[in-house]
Amino acid sequence: MPNAESIHLITQNVDGLSGRALHEVGSLDASTLANAQKSIIEMHGNLFKTICTSCGDTHIDMRQPLSDGLRGTEDLSGAYKSIAAEQLPRCAVVGCNGLLRPGVVWFGESIPELDRIQPLISRCDLILVLGTSSTVYPAAGFADVVRHSNHGRVAVFNIEDPASSTDGDVDWYFAGPVERLFPEVLGL
Repeated sequence: MPNAESIHLITQNVDGLSGRALHEVGSLDASTLANAQKSIIEMHGNLFKTICTSCGDTHIDMRQPLSDGLRGTEDLSGAYKSIAAEQLPRCAVVGCNGLLRPGVVWFGESIPELDRIQPLISRCDLILVLGTSSTVYPAAGFADVVRHSNHGRVAVFNIEDPASSTDGDVDWYFAGPVERLFPEVLGL
């Protein structure tokens, strides 16, 4: 992008796929990969990150399930399984043994990454909004800030009807599947 000061990906997804996709790009050297990883902001957290509710220790844990006590809980169609407290995922920090929780933002919780996101949005002159209904705030308001406060440009890529996913105040609207349109528009 011409004269781009910085490029950031702010995602509401909690699946960690954006970061994992970077590792699939074989042509990136270690420094470029590290910088690209830092530019990804997982606004609502990451399901594969665990946070200790006692000591606050965090780390990525890809085990499925996190503990034997959670085995078989993936099926939500039946009765809930009772899990003994000692079978729940626990912190591995010596002397802690606190309960682990997923590193995601639950409804009603504050968004830790918002302090990092807001300065970026306040300087942004082009925002690409991909595959979102733009109904959950604060992310739903980012395009408005770029458009009205920063006098920037807004491009929306979405399968939904433009009237239902924007207020109509965008520079470009690309209707259709993001996975097809986005690379096509970028000439990839």
